[in-house]
Amino acid sequence: QHEVHQPAGECDRNDPCEYTKAFEFFIKDLRRDLSAAVGRDLSNLPVIIGEISRTSGSADVNAVAVNEAFIAVQRALAQKLDNVYCIASGKLDVNLLIDGVNKPTQDGWHWATEEMFTLGELAGKCIVDNILG
Repeated sequence: QHEVHQPAGECDRNDPCEYTKAFEFFIKDLRRDLSAAVGRDLSNLPVIIGEISRTSGSADVNAVAVNEAFIAVQRALAQKLDNVYCIASGKLDVNLLIDGVNKPTQDGWHWATEEMFTLGELAGKCIVDNILG
């Protein structure tokens, strides 16, 4: 039986050290594997990190604190790794706290349509400013 490794992502937000290690391996492996697949050096391939929402899972104060700490880790990775960028999608809420009650904008984990358009605009601006510019 083979051990299955989960990709680095939101499920690692309670373990920033594990996320950092996994993400660094992911970027290295992605660039290496794509270089081999296309037959040219992509060791500096640009990568864009989309921050998780500060309200992923819930808009309560505890969830927001965990998510904001994780967003800081995502931003630090973009500063640490060459040609890696982070877009400020963390500000796009997926849950709202209304009268002390958590209210998901959709399913509590994913952005609704309007936020997805904003996410696309943020990614496009990042590409123009950092990769094409």
